[in-house]
Order: sequence, then C-alpha cells, then structure tokens
Amino acid sequence: MMRRKHRYLLYEVTKRCQNSCVFCYNVWKETADYPQGELSTEDSLRMLDSVFQATGCEFIGLTGGEPLLRDDIFEIASFIASRKVLPVLISNGRLLTRETVARCMDSGVSYFEVSLHPHQPAVHDALKAADMLAAEKKASVEVVDIRSLVPLDE
Repeated sequence: MMRRKHRYLLYEVTKRCQNSCVFCYNVWKETADYPQGELSTEDSLRMLDSVFQATGCEFIGLTGGEPLLRDDIFEIASFIASRKVLPVLISNGRLLTRETVARCMDSGVSYFEVSLHPHQPAVHDALKAADMLAAEKKASVEVVDIRSLVPLDE
C-alpha cells in the first residue's frame, strides 16, 4: 500500500457534548440524517491502525463532541501512543480535572487543546449556551498546572 504522509489528522470520537455552542461547526448538529452512534473500541482501534499504515501521520487529534464523554478514550489514546503517534486531546474543558489530566498523560496525551472564549461571563455563556466560564477557567489551570510538573522532553 502506498503511504501518503499526513502530519496531523482528526478523529471525531463522539458527537456527544455537554454544550450547545452557537458557533459549533459539527455537521451532525444540523443534519438529521447524519449517521448515529459511535465506533466501538475495537472498530476505532482497527480504523486507527489502517489510518496509521495509510498515512504515516504524526499526530491524531481526538475531538468530538467532547472526547472525554467516551468511556474508552484513555484506551484509544494509549493505542495511538503505542503506535508512536502523538494523541492530542481537544476538549471543551468541562471534564478536565487534575485526575483526568493525569490519566490522559498516563495514556500518552502530551498535548491538550482547550477552547477559551470571552472572559466576560455573559458573552461567554451566551456563546456556549451554558454557565461554564468558571469551570472552564479552572480546567485550563489544571492542565497548565499538572503539565508544569512534567519535563517537556518525556
């Protein structure tokens, strides 16, 4: 099989999300006939293995919805890391705690993308359709705090 080099790919692991952001671009939000459900853990790992062989990618962004709503997200991240590909967690931040960040890092996640929106509570919460500014700030601090304890070359 001919390998085509791609540096960074996204895997939308779930459409589930706790927010209803007005700016959400996900196709499943607006399309009633979009396929429902998620790939099983086995199917996810099989698909990822095929993707790695076909593309030679270096990073996989785990996104959604909110990827931390999947019970098997740490298994998926560990599988990605075991293939010498770097998993990146793209999260809305609501489920990031010190323990969750540590567990992500134990699973091979070394990069986090957390959405940061306006600091004015009324604007933030109107965009996110949720009263979450304080929780998201705390989650972002947790990521920075625990990452500062780990040398970057590990």
